[in-house]
Order: sequence, then C-alpha cells, then structure tokens
Amino acid sequence: MRKDQSLLVALVGVVLMIVSSDVNAQEALPARTTLSRSDAVYTIPETGYAVLKRGPIEAVIVDNRAVDDAVLPKHRAGYHGVASLKHRDLDFNLFVPSYSGLNFEHIHDGTTLASNILFEPRQAPMQLRKINDYTAELYQHPTPHWGLESCLRYELLESGAIEVTFECIPRRDTFKNGYIGLFWASYIDAPANLGIHYPGKPKGAAASANSEWIRGVSPKHGELSTHLSVGDRREFKHDPDFPLKLVFSESASNYTAPWYFGQSGRKVFLQTFRAQDGVRFSQSPSGGGGGNPAWDFQWFVPDYKVGQRYQLVMRASYFTTVGLDELQIQDRAVNVARAAQLGLGDKVAVATEHFPLRSAWDKLQKGGRIVCLGDSVTGVYYHTGGQRAYTDMLGLALQKSAPLANFKMINAGISGNTTVNGLERLDRDVLSQKPDLVTVMFGLNDMTRIPPEQYRANLMTIIRRCWETGSDVLLSTPNNVINTGGRPSKKLEEYCEIIRDVGRTLSVPVADCYAQMEVLRAKDPIAWRLLLSDEIHPNLDGHKRMGEILAQAISGKTVGLDDVQPPLPSMGRIAESVKAGRVVKVLAMTPLDLEIKTLLLKQFPTAKLEIVTWNVADRSLAQLEQEAKDKVRALRPDLVILGVPRTAKFNSHEEFVRSYSWIMNWSLSFGTREWECVVVHPSVTDPDHPDPEHDGLVRQLVRAQDLTLVDRKAGDSRTVAELLSEVIRP
Repeated sequence: MRKDQSLLVALVGVVLMIVSSDVNAQEALPARTTLSRSDAVYTIPETGYAVLKRGPIEAVIVDNRAVDDAVLPKHRAGYHGVASLKHRDLDFNLFVPSYSGLNFEHIHDGTTLASNILFEPRQAPMQLRKINDYTAELYQHPTPHWGLESCLRYELLESGAIEVTFECIPRRDTFKNGYIGLFWASYIDAPANLGIHYPGKPKGAAASANSEWIRGVSPKHGELSTHLSVGDRREFKHDPDFPLKLVFSESASNYTAPWYFGQSGRKVFLQTFRAQDGVRFSQSPSGGGGGNPAWDFQWFVPDYKVGQRYQLVMRASYFTTVGLDELQIQDRAVNVARAAQLGLGDKVAVATEHFPLRSAWDKLQKGGRIVCLGDSVTGVYYHTGGQRAYTDMLGLALQKSAPLANFKMINAGISGNTTVNGLERLDRDVLSQKPDLVTVMFGLNDMTRIPPEQYRANLMTIIRRCWETGSDVLLSTPNNVINTGGRPSKKLEEYCEIIRDVGRTLSVPVADCYAQMEVLRAKDPIAWRLLLSDEIHPNLDGHKRMGEILAQAISGKTVGLDDVQPPLPSMGRIAESVKAGRVVKVLAMTPLDLEIKTLLLKQFPTAKLEIVTWNVADRSLAQLEQEAKDKVRALRPDLVILGVPRTAKFNSHEEFVRSYSWIMNWSLSFGTREWECVVVHPSVTDPDHPDPEHDGLVRQLVRAQDLTLVDRKAGDSRTVAELLSEVIRP
C-alpha cells in the first residue's frame, strides 16, 4: 500500500486517543439491545439464522449452531455473527463460507485455561432474536465458566454499513486479573492481500510526526499481530504461556484513527470504532485456514464490576472497488470511515491544515462527476439568465486548470431549499449520480427558518451521508448580500461561521465565497454591487467569481473567467413553432416591434406572428420594471426584445442598476429559460446621443445577466435591422 503522508494528514489528521480507565460508566449507557430493553419485541427464527437486506448489502446473521441448507451450505457450529456478507455488485460471500465474520470468539482474563473456556462464546448456547427486517441479535445467557451475560446486535443501516452493538453484564466475579478481555474475529475468504491498512505511526514516533498508511501483516499467526492506538498505555496482566497468541503480541506501529480496512479482490471490508472504547486491532494471516486471514479486534473492560452493564459499538462497511485505483481506494476508505465515526458519535480527526482536494481532483480529471447541492443560488434561474449558474462556471474554471480533463457537472440546486430539503432529496438528486465530489452551499434560506444548531447538524449529516458512499465533500459559504430586514448580514455571517466551524471540525475544505466577496465589497463597493442581480442573488458575473473560488479549492489553481461570454440566442423554439404551424408570439419594446416583425418574416416567410407592442415612450425605469413584472411571464412569449431608451428616468445609480436588472429578471421565466430574451443597446436605435457612463453600465449589466446584447460600435453606421440580424438568425 503506497504511503501518502500529506494526503493522509489532510484527510485523517493525527488523533492522540487517550483511553479512559473508566470504560462505559453505568449512567452514560443508552439501552440498545434486548439485554437492556425489557420492552423490546422480537421473534426467534427456527432456522437459526436471519437474512437482512438493505441497499446494496445482504447479511445473514446466524447463531452458533451448524447449518446446512441453500442459504448457508455447510456452515460449521461455533461460528456465529455474520455468516454471509454479499454486495449486489459482487454476489459472493466475503467470509469463509463455513465460518463467519464479526464473530464473538473469546472471553478471557489473561490466565491460561482450557480451549473450550477461552472459546466459550462458541460453545455456550445462543438465541437468535430477529428485531425487524434490518436487525437481529444474538443473546447468550451467563456463560458456564465466566458467567458473562451478553447480547450482540447487528443492524443493517440504510447506508449498507452494519452497526454492531455489544452489551454484556458480568454476573460473577470470575476474572482473576481484574479485567474482562473480549475478542471478535472475521475470517476472510482467500484475499490476495492478507494484511490490513490503517492510518498510523511507527511505535515510539514523535507526537508531531505525520500519520502514514500502515500495512499491518503478521509474519505468522500470533506474531506482531495486535495494533494499539497511539494513546493506549494500558497494561493487562497475563500469563507467560497465555495460549491466545494474537491478544498480547503487539506490532511495531500504532494507529492514529480508530478504523482499519482490508481488501479482498474487488471489495473492501472496513471496521470503524469509537475512540472511547479503546479497541485494539488484531490480524492473523492464517486464522481462517491457509490463505484465509482473520481481520479481528479486541476490547478490554478494566476494573469491571459484577452486575454492571458495559457496551461496545462499532460499524463494519463493505464496498466494492470496481474502477478504483490504489489511491482512490484509500480515499474512499477514509471517507467511509469518517462517515462511520460521525454515525457513532465520535469526533472526526481534525486536520492540521486544509489542502486542496488533490485526490478528488485526480479522480475527476479521469472522468469523474461533481454534483453541486444547494438552493436557488446553485440552481439555474432568472438571475443568471436561465441557462447557466456557478455549477457551469466551476466546470469552465476546472477545464481551464486541466484542459484534457474529462468530468461531468451536475446541478442539484432548487429554489427556496434549506438543508432540511437538501437532506430529503440527497439520495434522489445527489447520491444516485454516484459523484466523486459533492459541493454543498446552503444558508440564505436556512438563516430565515432553520435554527443554527439544526443547520449545523444538517450540514454534518449531509457530509456523513456523502462520505458513506465514498464521495468527497467541499463546503461553500453562500455569497454576501445587500443588508435587508429579512436577511441581515450579521445573521448571515453567523451561519457562514457555522459552515467554517463544521469544516474545521470534520476536516472538510471550505470555499469561502462570503469572505472573498466581502473583501471586494470593502475594496470596491460599486464593483461588488454589480455582481448582484437583486438583494440576495448574484448575477452570472457573481457566479463566475464563485466558480473561480470553488475551482481554486478543488484544483489548487487560480483561474479567471472574465473572458466567458453569453451564448447566442437560439431560434430553435421559433423554428419549431413555425414548422408546426403554431403562432409565434413576440413581445418587443418600441420601436423594435416593427423591426423584429420584418426580420422574422424575412427569415421565416411562413411564420404566423403575433407581435405584442411594448410602448416605452415617457416611461421611467421604475415603470418599465413594473411593466416587465406584469407583462412578460403572464404572456409566455417565444421571444422578448428589450430596448430600454436613454430617456427612461431614474433617481440614482443604485436605482438604475436595480431597475435595469429587474427589467431583465422579469423578462425571463423563473427557472430554466423557456423563451429567448435579447437586449438592444440604446446606441442601436439612438446613435446620436451617447451617454458614456450609463451606456457602459448597460453593457456590463446585460453581460452579467448572461443575455445577448445587440450593440453598435463607434463608427458603425449599419441600420437597426442589419444589427439585429447579426444576433437573431436561424
């Protein structure tokens, strides 16, 4: 397994886990199994096993009786837990068929005892309890020698992970060395790679040393077999000839995050633990027979008390590696493990610094997918011209960074959405696309109706669920806004700080659009204002800036998008209507109504035209804004021709910008563009009365709206019809 220290530090960080001697204080334990919940309802399958199916995973939970049927052929007695684990993309069992995985193997106290006592969980009767279609438990009465009562709960989660909860109560004072030692084994069916992989350090390395990928593999059974966390200084007394060799044979390295994975062909089995449980990783190259390794873990309960309940919780994840190279497998394992850590309630290891998403960017250049999740700022709406948004601008910026890259951009923004809505449609709109990277930008609606703590929790859940599928995540703060009573800037800053804090907490990079646009506002308020289409929505120029910021966070490169021009209008809709014999409806400001009629009839001689005249004489900008609101969307035309005259009065620079922007906004459909809109510069119809200040501002506003502008350059004496025909053509 190749080491990549800088990447591992960026994604995993270094966790110095201090193992508490006060394991599972009684008052802190929730009731999670039928051992602690007297009101639990369950059935007892006569077969001795239960088949659980959810998402891509099928898991068969079995008790410790022998089974030999079509579901579990030749399954041996004593091996319980997950007898079969299959993924729908690779329909064969991960585990040795006659054995099992996540099998409760040993109870011990470090003293030398007979094999049947050390393997007592195999021998003592178990009762299989099926809780529901996704959950089954293995209950064991106090065992004959140790007197340990226990219950193992296997719950197949929506993500496909198996959450394993173990609860036990020592009923007798039988553990001579004062601690309870417990051991679980998973017997893997003939993987090419016998070892396990985890983030860690060589034993004795300095606390400041970076984590690296450790490949844990024993030379033989019982040698260098167990891996402790960097903070585990516990010593458990044991006999020199203690026969369970794996338990106390420590390796030469320590893990820095509480998870490890092993790879078997095109599948990965990953086990994640809570830091508080102080689990130790163990492995054997031949535990399941020659060529069949055991990927194990063990848990100690020090200073136990008779009658007290103790609890261990972990997650096992199983995913395929089809189409992934070695680095991508590592990256996916990191994300799946981090998702499990969040699901277990653990803090995710904090990175020492944020790096660009280098590994995600490497994947994307080879044909990956980016899904941008958010609200109306993310989606394609009128404020950017109804054809493109920052998702598209991000794609253009990344293409500039890597011209040969082959990736797909997917827009998953919906107007009015909050993080609550984002969670509701995450599977449908995002995860179903199998993205390599998900960008997440919410806040402008959340600040109006989602409390801060719920907003924080929702962001963390979105991240966790993306990680569960192996997707990387890039958080983004929203753009800054014109301060209003409904969305005060001070409150928006509070929500942006939550995004940054979630990024710091979970080691997720943050593209800070808000902060960078605040820098521009302070430096050049007028330039900043011209990035907005209204009080809260950026126009396409604003979306270009956001695309640049997100692209830099992904690729680590700085690129500019100032050269991106609006697309030419498409006359395809009009051509289709003419061909079908439908009436073509055109709304045009005077005097362009006559010009456009002549031009369209010249291009489409058989067209049935309905020209709706929009009289703009003696109108102010504010009046034209109101008329645009009242007329256009109600009319649903095929084409809108805007030609705001220089004579339209206004009271201030801000009113000019606002009203002109809204004339264009209201002249477009609400969402994706449903009809064409073309803006004609005043110089086209009135070349003799230039207004340098506002003529230039019109050009900037129209371009920022991603609309086509019919313009007249200095010295150009062509007619209005000739200038229009350059843009409006089949």
